Amino acid sequence: FGLSVLGKVALFLPLAGLGVFNRYRNVPRLERGGRLSLLRRAVAGETALAVGILGLTGIMAGLAPPRSVEENRAAERPAGVVADGSDFGTTVRVRLQATPGTAGPNRFVVGVSDFDSGEPVAARGVRLGFTLPGRSDVGASELLLEEGSPGRWTGQGVNLSVEGTWRVAVLVERAGDSVTVPLEVRTRLPEQDVTVSEAPGQPTLYTIALPGGRSVQGYVDPGAPGPNEVHFTFFSAQGSEQPVDSARVTASARDDPPSELQARELSPGHFVASAELEAGRWLFRVEARAPDGTSLPAYFQHTIGEESA
Repeated sequence: FGLSVLGKVALFLPLAGLGVFNRYRNVPRLERGGRLSLLRRAVAGETALAVGILGLTGIMAGLAPPRSVEENRAAERPAGVVADGSDFGTTVRVRLQATPGTAGPNRFVVGVSDFDSGEPVAARGVRLGFTLPGRSDVGASELLLEEGSPGRWTGQGVNLSVEGTWRVAVLVERAGDSVTVPLEVRTRLPEQDVTVSEAPGQPTLYTIALPGGRSVQGYVDPGAPGPNEVHFTFFSAQGSEQPVDSARVTASARDDPPSELQARELSPGHFVASAELEAGRWLFRVEARAPDGTSLPAYFQHTIGEESA
């Protein structure tokens, strides 16, 4: 990419020089009855240089930008998940960032500022309370944060233990009183490499890359509202079916908590689970373990019924 930029600059400079030469030398000479051939050669040179510049521009469009540009772009993208809110009396504003924002261990950063001025709030302590509505099997938890700089509090924990939309109560203890800021934090799915294959008359096939060169393929048959079968087949790095000790399959629609499906083994590494599915967007997950102990989690999202049209 950098060499292409240098090449583009190297062509642009003589192009600009030819333009100046034509404007102040060839055109006046032609007006005085000079030969047209000199101007023609200069215009031909300009055209060749312009074509070269356009060619390099096309090449640059298909190249990765410099690492510094990628790093700057990454820095501009917010990491993890972010939630903002204020207390009922609108005295403080709170901004919570959880990184990486997936279910499991996270680093929490809370910024506390005055609602009107935006200045950092002097607090004696900040505590986070976590609850997951609709999941009686997931208990509430708390996390005490430590102040890193004025108005900025941090901490680490596994309080976002499972996926879902969590209610997070931010308790800000001030010198004379305390306020609570209610927030909602939706965990995000972990990143994975998925290839989608579609063929007329066949279920949409999702191939997910797994550690060690392994992969798993998933699909829903028939993919219409009503009774369906959810398939997951594991493959080794060599492309043969990868035996796994067991597989746990879950399905969830929209923001509903996941429901575990009864999975049965059709062949080593191939599991199927029956499910009654309504129209809408569904998330299907599988958790398995290879004989060598490697964890093999994967998921795919698929739209059932009319919404897929």
